[in-house]
Amino acid sequence: MTDPLMSAVDIDAFNRTCPFNAWLGVRVVTASDVGVEIEVPWRDELVGSPDVRTMHGGVLAAIAETTAGLSLLAALGQAGPAIDLRVDYHRPVRSGPLRGRGRVLRAGGTITSIESFVHDADDRLVASGRAVFLVPRAKAE
Repeated sequence: MTDPLMSAVDIDAFNRTCPFNAWLGVRVVTASDVGVEIEVPWRDELVGSPDVRTMHGGVLAAIAETTAGLSLLAALGQAGPAIDLRVDYHRPVRSGPLRGRGRVLRAGGTITSIESFVHDADDRLVASGRAVFLVPRAKAE
């Protein structure tokens, strides 16, 4: 791995301008030329099932998509809208901060594919996703 096109500090600054990400508490931890690692703190407002106190699946999907979207900045130096997202849920989350790790799989001229993994405080895989983003890039001359 080499240096990202945007530093973790710059990606985090961009991240904090997104109201939803700020509300969720997303923080960029590291960045490389292929993606980012983010952290999201546990909050009781994120519980989706009050009987068993597990995190809402939509929050896990949001973390997977956010990880993927911020990975675009590290790998390509630009962002774009998600046009497809698939999320698999592997285990329930009941407490602790979460870590999202993203990796650009392929960056084409218009479409970029990214995989993301969400881990709990014990580094167990709780969700994974594949996202496709529309990121038109200038053609080399």
